[in-house]
Amino acid sequence: MQISRCPHIRAEIVGQVMRLVLDRPRSLNAHSLEMLCEIERLLDVANERPNVKRIVISSSRSGVFCAGGDIKAVAAYSHDCQYGLVHKYFQTNKRVLSALRSTPIEVVCLVNGICFGGGFGLSMASDVRIATQSSSFAMPEARIGFYPDVGASHFLAQMPGSVGRRLGGEALVLTALGAMECGIVDHLVDEPELEATQVALWRGAPIGEIKAPRTYGGSSITDATKALQPSGAGSLCPTSVAVADYLLSWGNEHSIDECLEYEADISLRMALRPDFVSGVSAVLGKRPLASWTPDDVDPRELAQILSCPLEVAREFAGEAGKALSVMSSDHPGF
Repeated sequence: MQISRCPHIRAEIVGQVMRLVLDRPRSLNAHSLEMLCEIERLLDVANERPNVKRIVISSSRSGVFCAGGDIKAVAAYSHDCQYGLVHKYFQTNKRVLSALRSTPIEVVCLVNGICFGGGFGLSMASDVRIATQSSSFAMPEARIGFYPDVGASHFLAQMPGSVGRRLGGEALVLTALGAMECGIVDHLVDEPELEATQVALWRGAPIGEIKAPRTYGGSSITDATKALQPSGAGSLCPTSVAVADYLLSWGNEHSIDECLEYEADISLRMALRPDFVSGVSAVLGKRPLASWTPDDVDPRELAQILSCPLEVAREFAGEAGKALSVMSSDHPGF
């Protein structure tokens, strides 16, 4: 029986399993405020049912798990000065991710295709991540004047080598094999196995019986780094790169709960900047952005965004400038 009150989420409890399916295919399952509120409610429902032992999160659309948050709606809130809705969006998102991480119920995420931004964060809040070989993972927020949030300041910082910093600071895409090598994905399945895997998960089969971990060859960090690819055309916002760089250093020394709390505040400040509104407009309109405002990092503004000392902001502003210079020469398409 369908228990969801949101048209973009299908949910039912069968036996000991809650089946939660993202169903907003025309928007690539970008989660709206309504969807986030409903996921939060459904998690409360699951936690109140002693018989529920597993939650399976999947997508109704082949090739797309979740492209992230509903940036179009959040940019519209910001443009229309609906700051209360911007705040509510990020606070609700934080609570959902915290609830997923803290529930005693096993949460399994079945990724089939694009898993970007908020979708990446949703998957990382799960206990088990199963992905198809064609899946891809990215935090491309710097292309829209935002930054990698949804716990990325913690989980990207925990990734081996330079992979996390390149995902967050360069807006690159990680292939499913690279994600497996970095520990982001627990199990890889072939596309033909996907339906049978989902059915087995829904029936409550033990994870170990569904699929044994698969390496598909390489096992080095170099292999994962080679699996990084450009996430699209367009330049990166200098302020976004500086924020990402700082947070990955900060997040490496703080808990996931501390990171989510800090990110919720920073997200509000970043979403209210003109760069976010113009960046989202450019991406949705599939046109290049003429320039960012400012076109370099302002240490004083960075200090305000991060609530950090000015001298620290100056350091990261300088590092972001150097990184962007290197990226521009190495990747002409950026």
